[in-house]
Amino acid sequence: MATTPKNTKYRVAQDVLDFQIDPTGTFNEGDLMYWDAASYIAKPLDSISAASYMLGISQGTNPVTHTNSQGFSKSVSIYVGPVTAKLVCKETGAYYFGTPAYYSTDAQGFTTVSGSGAVPIGVMQGSAKERGVGSGTTVVGQEYEILLRKSYAFNY
Repeated sequence: MATTPKNTKYRVAQDVLDFQIDPTGTFNEGDLMYWDAASYIAKPLDSISAASYMLGISQGTNPVTHTNSQGFSKSVSIYVGPVTAKLVCKETGAYYFGTPAYYSTDAQGFTTVSGSGAVPIGVMQGSAKERGVGSGTTVVGQEYEILLRKSYAFNY
């Protein structure tokens, strides 16, 4: 599912690092990004299995173009976790503080339903009840704060 640029405030608790990306690929500000070890580039999160290699959340929509010996490359700045970001709820469920969040259907969404072999992308910060939804049940399409976990892709 395609995402749109999302100018939102992130509470950064770690570094902003630059990663090379596919010069023909697209991504948006606020997209969760992962490390493609086969291609040695960062890409928008697009599957449950890619969540194992999650880097963090993209800082901007426009990549920076660099010239190198192979011609050119593009890079993007990524907030590398732990970082708190607002992600869109994709499935109704009871969410409470500390509930694990998993990749859902696009690079800006989450669910608490883990697929086979799924690795959490982070944990809920506060409950749906605290957000004004009486029973603690989330509302599909509403944004909630998720503390993104530190990347397993690198030992930094």
